[in-house]
Amino acid sequence: MNEEGPPAIFLAHNPHSLPSPPTNLMSRLGIRWVALYLLSILVPAALLAFLSVRSLRDVRDSVRQELRSKAVLAQDAFDRFVDSRAQLLSAYSEDGAMDPRLYAGFSEIAQIFAVDPSGVLHHPAVQPLHLQERRAAFATQMEKAAEREFGHQDWTGGVQLYHQAYKEAASPAEEAEALNALARCAYKGKDAAMEEKAHRTLVTLYGHVFDADGAHPVTLSHLRLGRYAAPEQAQASLMAWTEALLKGRYPLYAGCQQALQEAHALAQGRLADMEDRPVLLERLALIEKALDFSMRFGPVVEDQWATAREQGYLSGVWPDGTSFLMYLGAAESGGAVGILFDWAELTTLVQEQVEGLAERDFSLALFDADAEAAFLAAHREAIYETGPASRWMDRIRLGIWAADTSAATGYYRTRNYLVGGGIFALAVSVVLGGFMILRDAGREVQVARLRSEFVANVSHELRTPLTSIRMYAETLLMGRYRSAEQMQDYLTTLLHESRRLSRLVDNVLDFARIERGDRTYQRQPCDLGTVAQAALETFGGVFAAEGFEVEEAIAAELPPVLADQEAVEGAVANILGNAVKFSSEHKAIRLAVEQRGAEVVVEVADRGIGLPAGEEERIFEQFHRGANAASTAGTGLGLSLVKNVVEAHGGRVEAANRTDGGSVFRLYFPVHTEDNAHA
Repeated sequence: MNEEGPPAIFLAHNPHSLPSPPTNLMSRLGIRWVALYLLSILVPAALLAFLSVRSLRDVRDSVRQELRSKAVLAQDAFDRFVDSRAQLLSAYSEDGAMDPRLYAGFSEIAQIFAVDPSGVLHHPAVQPLHLQERRAAFATQMEKAAEREFGHQDWTGGVQLYHQAYKEAASPAEEAEALNALARCAYKGKDAAMEEKAHRTLVTLYGHVFDADGAHPVTLSHLRLGRYAAPEQAQASLMAWTEALLKGRYPLYAGCQQALQEAHALAQGRLADMEDRPVLLERLALIEKALDFSMRFGPVVEDQWATAREQGYLSGVWPDGTSFLMYLGAAESGGAVGILFDWAELTTLVQEQVEGLAERDFSLALFDADAEAAFLAAHREAIYETGPASRWMDRIRLGIWAADTSAATGYYRTRNYLVGGGIFALAVSVVLGGFMILRDAGREVQVARLRSEFVANVSHELRTPLTSIRMYAETLLMGRYRSAEQMQDYLTTLLHESRRLSRLVDNVLDFARIERGDRTYQRQPCDLGTVAQAALETFGGVFAAEGFEVEEAIAAELPPVLADQEAVEGAVANILGNAVKFSSEHKAIRLAVEQRGAEVVVEVADRGIGLPAGEEERIFEQFHRGANAASTAGTGLGLSLVKNVVEAHGGRVEAANRTDGGSVFRLYFPVHTEDNAHA
């Protein structure tokens, strides 16, 4: 039921001084503002939103791009490692610098090796097995000695016959075989001096000699001491044997694997408590590694020697799918020195050099080009990238992938959500900014319209009581009344219209004071029932003239409230005035005042047109006019003033429709206590 009107900022001015509204403002500015809004705000905002959505969809591409950048760093790290380890080969010389213990501190070096100009491994190298027939005379002499040793257990006679066979030997192989048998027989005969002399001669002169059966007599002598000599002597013998193998003074050969197994069993058994046992075990492991390398890679190097020497490296894939890489550096002899890399260790070192690889849970693999298909098949469900691992070793490839796909994409998804959220926030702020610009432009038009409406409404509201006052005053002055009763009716009407005019002017002035912030209230304890009764009495003539049924329900002995009586009476009068203005055919008003808890409630109920659905709160807004009140004149100040007055007194207002027609307004005021005496 409240009415629309102009914004509050214009109420402090003389409404008649306001300019007339430019009625075609929107038509002149609308198209220009809309075009500017679309071109400068909506289009950029839409583009930003599109880019934000796209970034959320491309998280897998973002992971791939990061993998590519990591792959470049891995390539640099790989080449640096290969180059730095290649410098170690400059220390090679024939005096034993190929000893693998010299490079034990480099876990990525599996083996150091040397190749002769024809491509054959000469360190570490497996001596080819050459079986040959013994000379008949030597064989006969050795059989006689063996008969003495094993058949008659004549150790002294056996030693003499073996010594005779040694002196009559026609080759180093026969000499070495005879010396080994002599040492064996001397040991059985407890001739320590002879045994030691024979063993020393074998070690000194026959380190690279094999007998007719392909056995290595020096190794047999060392192992015999390891089996039967005192622990200290046994350990010394095995240590000397392994040292000679590592230095290249003894050759590797096919049967060496069995000898290494026996030596390992001795180290774990009868020599388990010896102090140097860990050193012995380490040497055995290095020799086994060198033997395996020579037997496994020797044929590969020899077969691909021409290509490997030209490109400087050799790589490939074993039947079990594992890759290998050997670096080759030129040697002065025309052959090459090289490094066999341990792929696992080399991969680990490269990974450690790539910043952020571990933190992002990325994994890296190095492999030969022939193994790339296997890599792709194994990681087809992951996000991965493959590429060259080196800038000059064409066949060496690397693969890098996200071990946890969800975590990798989640990182970019979270980042993109933040970026996208920022873009969306920016877009929203841009759109809101544009909307506010358009809204402000629209408000200018609306303000101009409200100015005009305010002038028209106030003029109409003022004109109605002024016209009535002038008409009845002229009638009385001209004596145009039939009786004293009619004159009394005219005077009553004059009083009513003057009060109506006074309320209208007071409403406008009060609203202007409220907008300026200088509205004050003279509060004192008062009886709210008396105040409401006074407001009701001012409408006595109107009620009687228009035939209203008026019901009073003012409770006795109401607690006092702290209020400005004039302001509160004006608020109640505004409610009563609206009840009269928006009444229907059933003209009835009920005024009730009662205490409800810590509040005193003034309730005005009517049988008028009621409140539009959903506008129970909005009717108290400034200048809001209910949908069913458009045809009724008014300034629209009344209910907003009522709400301001009640809330200024610490109270509240509410409005609702009655179930059987009409509306009810309630004004709640707190009961006066010591706590709110100075509020």
